Amino acid sequence: MNAFKKVYLLGLALGLFLTLPCYGLVHDLAGSTGTAHADSLMEAAHLDHDFDRILFLADSLETAGDFSRLKSDYWRGYSYYSTYDLHQCQMYWSEALNQEIRDREDLEYYARSANRYSDFMLAKGDFDAAMRIATPAMEKLQAEGMTMIRDYGYMLITVGCSELNNRDREQAHIYFEEAYLLFS
Repeated sequence: MNAFKKVYLLGLALGLFLTLPCYGLVHDLAGSTGTAHADSLMEAAHLDHDFDRILFLADSLETAGDFSRLKSDYWRGYSYYSTYDLHQCQMYWSEALNQEIRDREDLEYYARSANRYSDFMLAKGDFDAAMRIATPAMEKLQAEGMTMIRDYGYMLITVGCSELNNRDREQAHIYFEEAYLLFS
């Protein structure tokens, strides 16, 4: 066998070796029936702080039907926030809050989006916007009996801080006390 054929066959074998794992990932994304595998892929990207992969997975997993639009918008917002693209993160978290909540998982990602978005507005000093985001989200969580989750507690603190800014110490104290009881 001449040198050209050897190099060609080696290149072909190497090409197959490198592309088969990619096929497996695409096949896994498109063919998974539950969200456990999809969630594990997103969690791995999250733990690696791989924000480009988070965006790719949010798009791919939504297209494959493994993530709802609301859940994907949360992750898009999170990724853009983490890369300091603050306009995009606001847009996606706002989109998440306007999506239909179809199940408990959507409600959890709705709470995450409201928590992150209201906290972002609080940090910007836009106390009224923080209240406009957190208050209806907290009411929705109360109506669903989900007042023991972390995001609800953080929104209590956000609203408490906003009330302090409005000079209503009594109201702020109520929110802070409820948050303290939740986290203690």
